[in-house]
Amino acid sequence: VAGRAVQPAERSCKGRRVAAVHETQHGAHQVQLAEERSCALTELSVADLQSLHPLFGDDVLAVWDFDASVERRDSIGGVSKRRVLEQADALAAWADAAA
Repeated sequence: VAGRAVQPAERSCKGRRVAAVHETQHGAHQVQLAEERSCALTELSVADLQSLHPLFGDDVLAVWDFDASVERRDSIGGVSKRRVLEQADALAAWADAAA
């Protein structure tokens, strides 16, 4: 509706907050802030990130946790430990059947 303010939508996907596509341009602001401070993105604080977008929660820094990131890739063929072990077992079974 014309003239109506659009509020940031907070939705959840697998327990994570997600923003609408039109709200994701804030990533550029994170890079700009890090450049202005001559620091890496990983050195921005929770408060810094929350000043850029209201959906950033206290857990936002967990995005830099490599192990957690890998474990979220848990679909068939994904790179989580469980899925890689599944793929290794399937390959071993295939090799045994072919022998």
